[in-house]
Amino acid sequence: MSYPEGAPDALVYRHCPHCTAKLTAQTDPFDGRTRPGCPDCGWIHHANSPIGVLAVIEAPGGLVFTHPAHGTPEAPASLAGLFLDYGESPEEGLTRAVAELTGLHVEILDELTRFQQPGTPLGHAHILGFRTRVTGGDIRTDGAEGPAVLHPRDALPEIIPARLANRRVLAAYLARDAAH
Repeated sequence: MSYPEGAPDALVYRHCPHCTAKLTAQTDPFDGRTRPGCPDCGWIHHANSPIGVLAVIEAPGGLVFTHPAHGTPEAPASLAGLFLDYGESPEEGLTRAVAELTGLHVEILDELTRFQQPGTPLGHAHILGFRTRVTGGDIRTDGAEGPAVLHPRDALPEIIPARLANRRVLAAYLARDAAH
C-alpha cells in the first residue's frame, strides 16, 4: 500500500478511521485507481491536496451540471470538480472529475479563474476554474454527486448556496461569456 509522493504524514493512514481494520491496497470503484482502503467496511482513503478544480462543461444545447442529493429545488446544482490527489496535475484531476461525476470526456479550453477559498473541507484551498467542452462519453445519472443534467444556457440552475467556489467559477464564466 502506498501513498502519492508528497502526501503529508498527517494524511497517511494505517488503519481505518471507521472500523480500525488495517488498511490495504484497494481499487477505488470511481476511478479504478489503487488507493489505501479498508477490506472490512470498504472505506477508501483519498489523500487529497488543498488544490481544487472545477469545470464549466459546455455541451451542445447548454451547460452540464451535477445535481447533488442535498440540493434544493431552488438551488439544485453544482459544477463537476474535486480536490486533486497529491502528484496529480490540475488538468488530470479536472478531466478525471468530469468523467467520474458526469460520465463525459472533455477537453480543457482555458482557465477562467483561480482564487483562495476559505472554509472548504480541507481548510483554505486554492481553487482553479476551467472552461471545458464535451468530446465524448454519455451523461451519468448515477454519479457520486447525483445525476448530471444538461441545462440550456437561457435556463441555468442556481448553484447550491454553500458551494461558494462553484458560484465564483460560474460567475467568472458568465462574465467572460458576456464580454465575448
